[in-house]
Amino acid sequence: MAQSTEGFSVAMLQNHHTKAWEHLYDLLSCDLRSFVQRIGATSPDDIVSETMLNIVRDINSFHGTWEELRPWAFRIARHRVIDAARLHKRRPEQVPLADTSLESFSVHSDGNNVDLSGLAHAFEQLTQEQREVLWLRYVLDFSLATTSEIMGSTPDAVASMAHRALGRLRQIL
Repeated sequence: MAQSTEGFSVAMLQNHHTKAWEHLYDLLSCDLRSFVQRIGATSPDDIVSETMLNIVRDINSFHGTWEELRPWAFRIARHRVIDAARLHKRRPEQVPLADTSLESFSVHSDGNNVDLSGLAHAFEQLTQEQREVLWLRYVLDFSLATTSEIMGSTPDAVASMAHRALGRLRQIL
């Protein structure tokens, strides 16, 4: 996480400490919005709001640490995107990557800068599942185990999917 969680705990959330909830929202909202937009949410702000409401509703049944809240939140967000797509009886839309979300990244391959517009175009050519695994693993920097937990898959399947997605990106680029 980019910000410190020092001084905050799950118990504080369960005891309705406003500052702990504000801090959790500050830690999660930007990354959650970026993630759900990349995996096809047509209304990313709504999905983030629904995710936070789910967290508020279910915090008393959560039995993990403050650090374990982040993967839990991303798993909830992923399910909200899937639910929204089912509700609209269609697959999630592909969202172009050509926005400001990549401006803060310095992408290097063999010491050379990668053209971000080319990377955005290549990323759009991947399947939704490939985009999802790459975003979780390499943009949000989740571990293999955490990514597999969020995606509801095995670590071996996620590693294989990431390998194929990276191979496909190499072909496109």
